[in-house]
Parts: sequence; structure tokens; C-alpha cells
Amino acid sequence: MRFRNLLLIPFDLDLKKVQMEKKFPDEIFIEFFQYISVVDLYRAFYGLNHRLNSILMDRRVNNLGLNLFIMSCSDHRYLKEYILPNQSIQTKITYVKTDDWFSTTNRPELSNQLLSKSLSLLINHYPNLRSLVLPMVAYYHIEQLLNLPFESRQQLTCLKLEKHLLSHKDRVLKADFISKISQWHYFPNLKILHIPFDFVSPTISVGLNTNLISLKVMSCYTREFYLLLKNLPILKSFTCMYQMCCRENEIVDYKHLNLIELNLEIMWLSFKHLKTILFSLPKLKLFKIVACHLFRAEKDFIMLQNWYELFKENDVLLKTLKKFQCNINVSPKDQYRFTAEENEQFNMLIENNNNKFISEIKFIYTDGILCRLYTD
Repeated sequence: MRFRNLLLIPFDLDLKKVQMEKKFPDEIFIEFFQYISVVDLYRAFYGLNHRLNSILMDRRVNNLGLNLFIMSCSDHRYLKEYILPNQSIQTKITYVKTDDWFSTTNRPELSNQLLSKSLSLLINHYPNLRSLVLPMVAYYHIEQLLNLPFESRQQLTCLKLEKHLLSHKDRVLKADFISKISQWHYFPNLKILHIPFDFVSPTISVGLNTNLISLKVMSCYTREFYLLLKNLPILKSFTCMYQMCCRENEIVDYKHLNLIELNLEIMWLSFKHLKTILFSLPKLKLFKIVACHLFRAEKDFIMLQNWYELFKENDVLLKTLKKFQCNINVSPKDQYRFTAEENEQFNMLIENNNNKFISEIKFIYTDGILCRLYTD
């Protein structure tokens, strides 16, 4: 009897699968399908039976993603033959990520059949596109974005351009793009913007898109940094390569009450200026700062006592900050070394501190030189 029951298990499982498909309402499938890539979805489910075909073509299935970045050769073939020619499916796609960088560098077998260039030239064929990610931006991407009809631009809420291949001859095209993209009326509903270009004063106008909650730019100077914060009152995340270029006494006394994440790569910054920045961000929860070489920052950055005093002095920041990381690359020329006495003093400060955040700060140093402070 025991063996007989074991033999019946596969049959029972298959029967349950059939029963589950019949019992599940269409709404369950519609919700489930939103989490599957469009190629995997139609290749796996379309053609199995009439009911699934009807659900897949239902207008409620309208939040599908197309990610060329992770596609295999067979995925590309299926996309080209069955997805791209179908206008009904195109209207369901709200997320697109191209594969320019990935297929040319990591998978040379796809280099002769790049779909991303032809696909990018058809961005306006996706009328409901809300999120667009371009790992490597070329001139034809910029031209396409500049020529999108207003209806398509109105749909976009997320635009991430990671790196670019633009040459010097494309500088006018790039300048035109930066000028337009920063203004609210061009992408009126944009909330997330990542661009691999510098933000300079002439492009920051009164018409800056105030809906942005996440901004990542290549680099900006002190003036642009504060102008962006002032013009983006609901911004929550800001990433940039930062370079101090004006006298510190010219820094505007300003507090941004919504920014919770700040990621800075230092081009040049004094420790005193860093204090000013942090005091202007009372709601900050996540803070990361990176300096490729110590000459881009003062030696104050590798002195543990300075960090301790910075956090101790800023009670407001200590109440909100949850995660902190500072990476400083020190070249062999730098001769500063911690003495055993300094190291012991700092350890005592950390251990005897009543503030939970300060007590959780960890540090890594090599040959007596601090290279990283962080919290888990």
C-alpha cells in the first residue's frame, strides 16, 4: 500500500496543477504576469490554451518590461520575430533597457545582430513607456529622445542614462539635450533622472523639473550643487562628482528638508566644507563619500578624531543618519601615520560614547593610514 501511494504522487501533483489553473481567477494571473519579462512571459505561456492567450492579450496586462541587457541569442530571435512586430504587445511595455554596452563588450557573438540601435530608434513605438534605461548612450539615443512626441515624453517617469559614447562633434547635441531635459515642461512627470553629463549654471533655470526625487549627474561645482538643491525641494536622493571651486565664506546658508540619500565622489573638497554640506541636510539617512586619491581631499579626512567631532557636533544628523561610508584612497607618498596613542584614544571615544550611531562606526586602516570608515 505504501508503494502504491508513492506511485500516485506524481499523478496527484499534476491533477492539482490542472485544478489550480482552473480555480485561479484571471486577476491572479494578471498580477503574476507583471513580474515576468515580456519575452519569457509570451514564450512560456502564449499558445498553451485559449484562456491563457486571452489573459495575455487582456488590456489589464499593461505593465511589462523589456530588458535587452540580459538576453540570450534565442531571446533576441524571439523578440525580433514575435514581440517587436506585434503592436498590441508594444502598448503593454512600460520598461525598456537596451543592451548596447553588454552585447558589444561581454557577448561578442551578438555584436553582428545588435537590436538595441534599431530598437532605440523605435522608442516612440512604445506609447506607454514609463521607464527607460540606457547603459551606453550614443548620438542616436539623444536624437530619439529630443524628437519624442509630447505624449511619449509625458509618460516617462524614469530616465537612466549610465555612460555615453558622444564625441566632441556631438557637443551641440549634448548641450541641447541637457538644456531641454532639465526643464519641467519637456518631461513633465519625470521623477528619476540619471545622466552622464555635467550640470553647469546655464542649464539650471527657473523651469527646472521640481518633480524629481532622484538625481544622478556626472559632476557639479559648489554653485550648481546648491542651486540644484534649492530648485528641487522634494529631492530624496542625489549622486554626483563634487568639486569645490568657490571660497567657503560664499556658501549659501540653506537647509534641504527632504534629501535622505547623498553619494559624493570628491574632485576637491575640504573637511570644513563637508561639515557645511552635512549641516544643510538635517534629514539625511544614507551618506557615502569617495575620494579616488587623498590629494583630492585634505588629510583631515583620514584623521579619526575629526570624524568623531563632526558627528558629535551635529546632533540633528545623528538622530537621522542610519548608514555612513567614507572611502579614501591613500597614495604611498602620504606620510601621515596613526600613532598607537591616537588609535587607543579613538577606540576609547567610540566605546565610551552614549550615542548608538557613533558607537557603531567601524574603521579600516593600512600601515597606520585610515582608508575606510563605515557602519553596517
